Amino acid sequence: HAQVLVHYQLELAKRSGRPVHRIILGISEGFARPRELAEAYRQSRQAAQAAAVDPQLGELVDCRATGVYQLLASAGGGAGAWADSGSVYVRMLEDHDRNGELLPVLELIYDNDGSIQDVATKLHLHRSSIYNRLGRIRQLLGVDPLKGMPRLELHAALKMRRWAARPRI
Repeated sequence: HAQVLVHYQLELAKRSGRPVHRIILGISEGFARPRELAEAYRQSRQAAQAAAVDPQLGELVDCRATGVYQLLASAGGGAGAWADSGSVYVRMLEDHDRNGELLPVLELIYDNDGSIQDVATKLHLHRSSIYNRLGRIRQLLGVDPLKGMPRLELHAALKMRRWAARPRI
């Protein structure tokens, strides 16, 4: 599959006359009958959209590997339907995050199974900086964002925001 991506990237660059930095390929489940083509297209489009908004999924994405984006897509809604997650916690953080550093750190913590060291490495920061930001989040919200329902709400809301920004294919 990697060869296919490279081939498409080179071909697209040649035809457009400019460099192409990222090619995304969504893969559906296999199908045997022509009438299943529409569903296969929907699955591949959804996988490509998920990869476009969440780079950690990679460039070649199987529709079964898109996680929560499958749920968001199946829930429907047109353009902008997920722009407001309705999460009070996310709104509180948005209102108080002047530097735009709290929500990205929180999402990385969730996506890395709570590993502060992995998040610090990805952001090129010391672990204490991550702990400080996490402490600020706890203080602003008045709850521990790594526990139970607040974690679920925040993580889902952050993914909803990403899904709202997906390209319309």
